[in-house]
Amino acid sequence: SGSSSILNPFGWMSAQPLRIAHEVEPFIDTAHAPPGVDIFAMPQFLIIGVQKCGTSALYFALGFHPNISTSAFTKEPFYLSMPDRDDIVQSYAMHVSTMERKRFHQKYVTSCFNLTKMRPDTITMEASTTYFESDTAFELIGDYLLNGKVIKLILILREPISRAYSHWQHEQRNSKKAGKTKSFEEAIEPEWNIIRMCTKLDEVKSDHQLPEPFEHFDYEDFYRCIEHSVSNAKLSLGREPPGYLLQGLYYGRLVKWLKRYPNRVHVVLYDDFRAHPVHVLEDIVQFLDLPEFDFTVALEQIEHEYQQGSRYEKYNHAIVRDIAKEFSVHNDLLGVLLGREIPWNQKLATSNYLIPV
Repeated sequence: SGSSSILNPFGWMSAQPLRIAHEVEPFIDTAHAPPGVDIFAMPQFLIIGVQKCGTSALYFALGFHPNISTSAFTKEPFYLSMPDRDDIVQSYAMHVSTMERKRFHQKYVTSCFNLTKMRPDTITMEASTTYFESDTAFELIGDYLLNGKVIKLILILREPISRAYSHWQHEQRNSKKAGKTKSFEEAIEPEWNIIRMCTKLDEVKSDHQLPEPFEHFDYEDFYRCIEHSVSNAKLSLGREPPGYLLQGLYYGRLVKWLKRYPNRVHVVLYDDFRAHPVHVLEDIVQFLDLPEFDFTVALEQIEHEYQQGSRYEKYNHAIVRDIAKEFSVHNDLLGVLLGREIPWNQKLATSNYLIPV
């Protein structure tokens, strides 16, 4: 699509997990939905990211609501962001027929959801954290799903450096098994160099000053620089950066999602979900037009999910302060876009740049 270079300049999402077993061997017994369940209305909402921001805790907590079914075979099927899905987007572009959309939607639902768990009074979801960064998912949700004009999207965001550190810790666990490890500074260095270089080329410097007027801010120049640099890195290294820091550049991608799916993207801050989970869940229920529910029953599950992903020591290094300075304007721009204060810059300073905050 014409917007792909701006929406996802990084390209790190091309290395996707293998297809889930349910797609390799399609189900026969789930091909027909129970009476009153419309598979073309499924899923009614998606959690589209971001990785290491609390999506698992959010997903399983929402499943406590009696009208929300966690019927997905796996929380993250990645179906709409797999590399071969891009071929579909390129082949049909905007000329996809209703029959083609119907076949695609039916295969998606029967591959990823256990229809026997659905009831006429329930809605369902999945939570593939790759979707927010994926151009392919961005296009397929709107152009190929038959409910693309009504499906709702939830996004949870975390302070970028803390997210990067958690992401690195996650990769470290896998790297140790393979006998290959890197320090956090070593792991983020290629992306950090790219961001610093591209910032110098953009009109907004890291002096904490927002552009005036805001709508004239040419953020696309920054993304074009990122895209070009990542492409060069891929050519020289034979692989793309893992996105430790690059995934934390939320603003540029979120602009595109909000424009394409107006009034259908609900943004949650990790900080709020950690501090006030019940209130955040109540807001989501209202966004989804569901009956009220007492989510205090989900608090133990939420804490369990966070404990599962937080088994590491805090980190303090001079590079955190440098990255925080570079990211401060991006965080402020995100706040302007959402019309609310983003506490990340202040939290980093107050903690003396000890992460995660």
